[in-house]
Amino acid sequence: MEQYEVLENAVLNCLIVKPELFKIIKLSEKHFKKHRRFYKFLKEFYDLFGKIDFSLIKSCSINPSEVMNYVADIIDTTSIPSNFELYEERLLKFYNQFEIIEEINKLNKKLYLRDIDIDNFKIELKEIIGEI
Repeated sequence: MEQYEVLENAVLNCLIVKPELFKIIKLSEKHFKKHRRFYKFLKEFYDLFGKIDFSLIKSCSINPSEVMNYVADIIDTTSIPSNFELYEERLLKFYNQFEIIEEINKLNKKLYLRDIDIDNFKIELKEIIGEI
């Protein structure tokens, strides 16, 4: 999970440094676990103003110093915008793996609770694994 957070930070750092990346981003809110609200905020801000302006962000914030500290932590990430697509691709890959694991866990729970028999369990498991 730590690597996932590092990738989230890298993507967000790239978006802050080079906001025009919002035009090509494949990720959405759902792909962010730790920074979901901040991604949504940045995306909405960019959609509204067409740029990321920290003076405006501070003036729009209830707690400007907290927001700026948060941004400073993300900017501190050693990522570069030219690697944005690589960070995005890796984040998507991890996200998809988490989704598959979650589906398998749900299926295991159904089997444990005897809501599904072993034959149907195998069939559904093959369908999930086929998504990989």
